[in-house]
This record gives sequence, C-alpha cells and structure tokens, in this order.
Amino acid sequence: MVQTVRNIRISQLPLLFFLDDDESILNLVSSILSKEFEVITFSDPMECLKQAEESHPRLIITDLNMPNLDGFEFLTMLLNHPSTNTIPVVCTSSSEDMELRNKVIKKGALGFLKKPYNYKNLGKNIN
Repeated sequence: MVQTVRNIRISQLPLLFFLDDDESILNLVSSILSKEFEVITFSDPMECLKQAEESHPRLIITDLNMPNLDGFEFLTMLLNHPSTNTIPVVCTSSSEDMELRNKVIKKGALGFLKKPYNYKNLGKNIN
C-alpha cells in the first residue's frame, strides 16, 4: 500500500514501472508483482518516461512491440536522458529471435524476458 503526503511517495516496496500496450498483461503482471514491488503500469511510453524522470523507479520493464513508440526507441530515450540513464530496464517480447535479445542488451537493457511469462516465477526472475 502506498500513502501520498504532499506528493511525496511513502512505500515500503521498491518502485517498478511496467510498460505494455496490452491492458490485460498490465493488470495481470501488476497483480503478480505487487507482492514484491509497488507497480505502476503504463500504456503510453512518453508518460512512463515523464514519470521516470520524476520518480526514478528501481526498474522499468518495457514491451518492445508497441504502437507509436516502440521499446527500442523508448529504451534509447530513457538511457540518453541524464535523469533516467541509470534506471535498469528489462525488455520483453514474444519473439524467439536471439538477435533481438542481443540487440536490447547491446543498447543497454539489463535483461530480456520472453512472453508468455512464467507467471509463477516472474517475481524471482525480476529480483
């Protein structure tokens, strides 16, 4: 549970941002990870970037395949911004392409999670 006092976040859990254009995935993952993290979900990459500048989450998980601004562009913007370039990012995709995984790691992502997730072990994979 999070309490806000004069726009100051007070929580015992580490802050995690989850970015995906699929609302059902956002809800499911948020529900699963909320035991270990304060999860804030986003479907808009620009809103996630703006909030990351203000809140500095411990981790951002982003889908690579999104409309308008894909995960690669989001990752580049995040890592090129001076106030967000130290936030660890994990990218996700349903793609089996190992080249894709290597590309996100080379771009600066901390890791890669393949969809569909193993929801039973999702929290362990992120920690």
